Amino acid sequence: MRALIAAFALLWSFGAQAVNFAGVEVPGRMFATDGSEDIWSLQGYASVHRSFIPFYGIALHAQGGNLDPDQLAVGLTPMRLTLVWFVPELPRAQVEAHFRKQFERATPEELARIRPRMDKFLAALPDARRGGTIIIDYSPDAGTRLSVDGVDKGGFPGIDFNRALLSLWFGEHADAVARNQLLGREAPPKF
Repeated sequence: MRALIAAFALLWSFGAQAVNFAGVEVPGRMFATDGSEDIWSLQGYASVHRSFIPFYGIALHAQGGNLDPDQLAVGLTPMRLTLVWFVPELPRAQVEAHFRKQFERATPEELARIRPRMDKFLAALPDARRGGTIIIDYSPDAGTRLSVDGVDKGGFPGIDFNRALLSLWFGEHADAVARNQLLGREAPPKF
């Protein structure tokens, strides 16, 4: 059955929109990572800037269209985020500092609940280099799973951690243009 679905997905993907970030091809369609046999589509993608310089590209895969940011924010939507670095290189300490600063927008109570998982997540992040990838898979049943440059870095259980992580891109403090591009509500950036 999976072979039949794969053949259909291959035929179906010829017209699918894909995106290339720093030489890394992010497909327009892919198999779901939540254990189902569903096909997920590229919902949107964005370029995240730091000091007006493209820092990384990020793409969102999920099932269906018209994703509700509130559903994403509360951790009810299985999905994949693919992050690809644009920077030539960035030491691990600066990568960690960037994401720690983003996480620390959460309330003190939220931070207290997720701190051990946040620290484990941040510790798994290596130096950034152009074309390096971070993949974040989320399923409400299984939690968050992280891989870096194709290497599994482990799981992070709990909807509270996922909410804090997704708030970096979908929360109230997230860049509004990038959020809307990820959700397919604004035209994506040109590369």
